[in-house]
Amino acid sequence: MIQKASTISAQKISTQRKASQTKKIGSQARGEERRGIILKTTLEMIAEGGVDSVTHRRVAERAGIPLGSTTYYFDSREHLLREAFNLYISNTRHALDAHLEAFPIESTEDFVKGMTNWISREFADQAMLQAEYEMVLYAARDQEIAELLDDWDQAMRDSLTTHLARLGAAQPTVLAEIVLNFLRGFEVTGLSKPARGQKRGLKACLELLVSNATGKA
Repeated sequence: MIQKASTISAQKISTQRKASQTKKIGSQARGEERRGIILKTTLEMIAEGGVDSVTHRRVAERAGIPLGSTTYYFDSREHLLREAFNLYISNTRHALDAHLEAFPIESTEDFVKGMTNWISREFADQAMLQAEYEMVLYAARDQEIAELLDDWDQAMRDSLTTHLARLGAAQPTVLAEIVLNFLRGFEVTGLSKPARGQKRGLKACLELLVSNATGKA
């Protein structure tokens, strides 16, 4: 009887532990979901009203969550902005990697097609593109965001350099910098006017840049 009672007690304790762990995991999942909602809402607000429109209270009201949740996950406005930008960069980096995998680059035509389609994809979610450039401007006032932006730009340059070197560019690093700056300029211009009809101009400029540098049409 003692052994049986001991076995039942051990099973009960084990069940309670599993229930406690399940509850903890569920709580963590809900916490991550709420954190994600806060960051997504922050990016939407940046796109619509700029960085200065963001406060803990406004984010909480728009997201429909308690004010305490925003201050719990992000102890300052700067912390909130940094994490929102970090999320944007992470998502964009993964999306770009997947995009380039879907467009194997073996020729100048492949490179131009891949970049043109990527820019079109960026403009398909113009609100997030707007948020990106709002954060780029804010980087002048925030060193940590400036560093995040530098890391993001370097990753872009490295990726472009790899592809351009494969195409035979004599100075792939320099060309990557030129292409990146050109694409950023195109996006900024596109944000101030409809991007439709500009795709042809983008394609022609990229073809000229890359074919002149690689000697391949």
